[in-house]
Amino acid sequence: MDSFKQDRLKDFWDSIPGESSAESEAAFERFCEGTGITGRAPVRRWRYAAMAAAAVLLIAITSGLTILTFGNKDMEMPEYVELRAAPGVRDSLVLPDNSKVWLNSGSRLLYPKRFAGDIRKVFLFGEGYFSVQADPAHPFIVSSGEVCVRVLGTEFNMTAYDDLRYVSVSLVKGAVDMSVAKKDIVRNILLSPGEVVRFDREDGTLEKTSIPPAAQGSWKNGDFYFYDQPLAEITSQFERSFGKRIVIPDPSVRDIHYTIAFVNGETLPRMLSAITEIGKLRFRDNGDYIVISR
Repeated sequence: MDSFKQDRLKDFWDSIPGESSAESEAAFERFCEGTGITGRAPVRRWRYAAMAAAAVLLIAITSGLTILTFGNKDMEMPEYVELRAAPGVRDSLVLPDNSKVWLNSGSRLLYPKRFAGDIRKVFLFGEGYFSVQADPAHPFIVSSGEVCVRVLGTEFNMTAYDDLRYVSVSLVKGAVDMSVAKKDIVRNILLSPGEVVRFDREDGTLEKTSIPPAAQGSWKNGDFYFYDQPLAEITSQFERSFGKRIVIPDPSVRDIHYTIAFVNGETLPRMLSAITEIGKLRFRDNGDYIVISR
């Protein structure tokens, strides 16, 4: 979104009378984060005068779905829909261009109800597997904070959970142009099928490696495939998938890296038993949470 439209949206938002709504404010802030709008605009209750205004912003909250509608004679703003996959739940949808997206548990996708203009752009918060309908005239873009992925038609997996240090993009087929903006420096990197690029949010480094095809998007089938990942990332995925808190007090234990796959529907205790045995660790289930230690 260019600066002109950002300013127009902020000015309009600030001019609306009424009182704040916690739910609508949270939804609008999520939209601002995803679209790159900075600053914090107050969210106010709609009155009839506001509904009759030339520009209308409607935020409708339903179970797991948020719809934001923008309309103005001078602004061409799309209607955005947010799909959420609750913890422990995987979901999927077909986008307006017939591209398909699978969302991993604890993820959100913000997308236009109808694609318009020169690009097809969506915003990911969490993990998603994308099978993009080919359309060379309208590039498909997935944005998540500092990382942006641009494709024409391909299949790839993107992991960008807020609580993880790394953002990763792995390519199944086709071609992907991944760009990273860090401290006003934008870097681009091209991926070939079978490659994965990991962006370190803390130090800004990029690392490209290759991973087996079975590892890419394996979570869509309920499998777990971890490739050279720290235990903290692995347990974060378990927490989202099983709704069970896992505590690792020792930082050195959190940083132990594993390459391991679980493809037979193993239970959480079975998987933790295998992981702790390999790392010469132990885990203890305290009821409300699990502790992993040396």
